[in-house]
Amino acid sequence: MKKINQTGIGLVEVIVALLLLSIGVLGFSMLQIRAMEASLDASKRIQAMNLARDLSERMRANKQGLTKFTVGADDSEKIVDAYTNALTGKYYITSYSPQCANTSKCTSVEFAEEDVNQILFRANTLGMKVAVNDCPGADTNRNCVFVAWGETNPVDGSSDTSCTNDGSFLSSSKCIVLEAY
Repeated sequence: MKKINQTGIGLVEVIVALLLLSIGVLGFSMLQIRAMEASLDASKRIQAMNLARDLSERMRANKQGLTKFTVGADDSEKIVDAYTNALTGKYYITSYSPQCANTSKCTSVEFAEEDVNQILFRANTLGMKVAVNDCPGADTNRNCVFVAWGETNPVDGSSDTSCTNDGSFLSSSKCIVLEAY
């Protein structure tokens, strides 16, 4: 029997080893990307929760600002509170300057507008949108603070970009909802 002397590694073996190594590195890279996405999402949720909690605490501190009143005329007439009224038509603002520096001269409605403007400006700096809507369900005396980011809008509706639909989160939504009472 003839003895074969092998003195090195063949080129095919090197290529196969490099291919296996590259598949492993690619898998690890994808895992790292997923971890970074999850970390970013968790950070956005914490920021959104802080905004929602801040607004709900301000609402709770200004009980008179939650007193319902009528706005609009005839067909467009709605019953709202000062916070809902201050948020109507806007989800964020791009600039802010304090209006109630002297707290003894501000009414509860002016405080509500000041609170809303502070929150909306902070939301804009974080790339988020804020709204206060009636909570879904039978009891409409409860307010829900919606905070959304990305393409999601802070509303309860049937659109693909809505945060919730009849109180249920949509799978593609990026938002939080906090009940404020």
